Amino acid sequence: MPMGAKLLAAIEALKKTPWVVLALLLASAIGALAQFSGATKTLVELVRPHATDPRAELARLGIPFTPAAMMNAVDDGDARAVGLLLDAGMSAEASPDQTQSPLMLAAKSGRLDLARRLRDAGANPAKFVDGASLYDPGGTPLDHAARQHHSDVVRLLLERPLPGPAIASALSAAADSGDVASVKLLVPHLVDRRAAVTAAIHSLVAGSGMNSRGPALATLAALGSDLDTIDANGLGLLHIAVNNDATTVLSGLLKAGANPDARAFCAHESNPFMATPLICAATRGTSAGLAGVQALIAAHADVDAREPGGATALMLAAGNGDPDITAALLKAGADATLRDAKGRTPLDYVRTARFHDPEATRALLTRAAAPHRS
Repeated sequence: MPMGAKLLAAIEALKKTPWVVLALLLASAIGALAQFSGATKTLVELVRPHATDPRAELARLGIPFTPAAMMNAVDDGDARAVGLLLDAGMSAEASPDQTQSPLMLAAKSGRLDLARRLRDAGANPAKFVDGASLYDPGGTPLDHAARQHHSDVVRLLLERPLPGPAIASALSAAADSGDVASVKLLVPHLVDRRAAVTAAIHSLVAGSGMNSRGPALATLAALGSDLDTIDANGLGLLHIAVNNDATTVLSGLLKAGANPDARAFCAHESNPFMATPLICAATRGTSAGLAGVQALIAAHADVDAREPGGATALMLAAGNGDPDITAALLKAGADATLRDAKGRTPLDYVRTARFHDPEATRALLTRAAAPHRS
């Protein structure tokens, strides 16, 4: 017999005894208990959260279930829409084209919450996507986070193992943007530290506005790198800095131990030739090259080093009719009597000068060569 039936039978039996009052009290208690249980059940039903159908919620909000909607939600920073799209089955890599990805947009804008949600849903921080334009370059989400100085996003994306090339690429992006914080985060994850740091320094030195990136250069140089390597175009770091008039970077490289007499192409020449940075700087002109010449002289560069045709920095400065660089070289001890492979001296070079101030340059060279004639 069920427990409830037994209980009712017991109450009926009690009614026929002097214990009828006790039976009535027991019956009242059972009724109250039943009412409380029913009320509790109703209350639980009211407060229990009902599972939301993400697709129905998207429809209610007027958000289509499309890759374009995902990109728009990330671009708008709409965490709710991104979450609903992912919960509804949208891929974390969904994109209407190949020029961007949801995680790339989140990394670029520094949206840490969206970056975490997309990464946890399977988005790949090391996935390369093509850039939309020259001003919106391609790269991985990790690259974009470093490029935009979002070191908190970089830290997040590094929480899981990533391929070595992706780490090295992001290091170059961080160096190119001058993001010291991201540089420090990325370095411990490098596989080949020396090669990656060297490549990052080349990226920094070759970038625009490099003079503002002195702290990043100093950080990288202190990690150990080959500052005298020549890139695929035959350019050395010092030569690139000279060619870009980046005196701050040039001085930083010299201070870090770059060889002031390393030979590479003078990139600004129409017919590049292998020469020292000082020779390249001497051909830049007064305003552009003087600071570079002075920095190299201060680093004890060989002032009488020659290019393949036997010309020295002094000869090339004379050929430009450049009195300021000529004076700086003479003060540093450059020999005004040396001859190139064709037997020409600096005075011979100044005779054909067409720029700057040939007369002032000739006067300087004449005085410097005079003691050797007497």
